[in-house]
Amino acid sequence: MTIFLLIFFGLLGVSGLIFKVDVGVFTGLGLLPWQVIKLKKGKNLTLLMLILSGGLGSIHFLRAGEWKWLVGFILIILYNYWGYSQTQRKQQADQE
Repeated sequence: MTIFLLIFFGLLGVSGLIFKVDVGVFTGLGLLPWQVIKLKKGKNLTLLMLILSGGLGSIHFLRAGEWKWLVGFILIILYNYWGYSQTQRKQQADQE
């Protein structure tokens, strides 16, 4: 199910960027990193996805002048990073 949602949110985010639909960008690129975190495929891939989706979404909202969407999107990306750091801490505690 995680892989299906990863593909779905990726397509939704890219479609939102192409067709300039704010809700698609917000939802797709905001939830895409969370699916990568759930896959637990590696630190570099997760951080790359957080930076890439955060950067693309932020640029989209800055260019569109949608400041409320931008603030909400940044909060979602920060929440994703917080979830990633909590997952890393839990994995380190389990290894010890």
